[in-house]
Amino acid sequence: MPERHRVSNAAYRRVRGAVFGLALLVGAGVTGCDVLGVGSPLASLDDAAVIGSPDDPSEPVPPDDPVDPVGDDPVPVPDPPAPTDFSVTYNINGGTGTIPEDTTVYKTGDTVTVLAADSLFIDDVVDRYFVYWNTRADGSGAVYVPNDTNYDTSFTVGAGDVTLYAIYIGDRTPSGGWIYYDDQDAGMTDIADGRFIEVAAADQSNGTPWSDVTDEMVGTLADFGTGPANTSAIIAQIGHTNSAAQLCRSLGPEWFLPSGSESGFIYDNLHRNGLGDLSETGSYWVSTEVQATTAAYGDMATGTAGQDFKYSSHRVRAVRFF
Repeated sequence: MPERHRVSNAAYRRVRGAVFGLALLVGAGVTGCDVLGVGSPLASLDDAAVIGSPDDPSEPVPPDDPVDPVGDDPVPVPDPPAPTDFSVTYNINGGTGTIPEDTTVYKTGDTVTVLAADSLFIDDVVDRYFVYWNTRADGSGAVYVPNDTNYDTSFTVGAGDVTLYAIYIGDRTPSGGWIYYDDQDAGMTDIADGRFIEVAAADQSNGTPWSDVTDEMVGTLADFGTGPANTSAIIAQIGHTNSAAQLCRSLGPEWFLPSGSESGFIYDNLHRNGLGDLSETGSYWVSTEVQATTAAYGDMATGTAGQDFKYSSHRVRAVRFF
């Protein structure tokens, strides 16, 4: 018999006694109405407590639902599977033109060759043209140059989507300077140290002599690409201890005092667009010599070149190819 249908001993004795008594009374001619009066044992039959019923406070009713084997602890939900399909998106980053679109679905470990974007530019006082892609919008990330095997042209997909940002002439470089020249854009590809030039993030001096050797002809030139050799020649002078060239080289072996031709693009591509943190009215030494006692400088107020005695003071800003 199921547990909930068992009656207590006391209730059972009352019921059995009532039934037995009923049989005796019927045999004696007593009617059922006489038996089922107030106080009759059968009148209270429905009141008999059943163990496990709501009427029996001695034992709670089991719940209808089965007992949760883990009690009140939440059932753990498994993490969703990690994504396996990734995309590469090109961001125009403030420019104008047609942005390339890559619709390929990539997997971790796939190789992506970056797409070209020759038509992108920023409309400024002097238009600033696209030069390469960067993994960060501010130019401080990894550089990828389309269709130029002298640079990284591809990368390996990791475990996430990738966005590449367009970088233009006048944008910041990974080292914190400003890119102001792309020699491929100008049709000159003979620069061994790199096709891009950046100007350092700040002046190396607000005023210093071109050199402390003031009356010797060094033989430095004005041609594009001669800045590194000019800088080395100035530093190598007999008796040299200090110069604008030395301040530039102190940033690292790849930094130099620009030649006259290299300096001209700083004014055109940076200063005219309000970029580069250059002095509005200052003049900057270049590594081009004029005579034994004079050297050239660039005037940021007018964009013209001038010359001054080597012992005179002008500002200094280093550049480098990269």
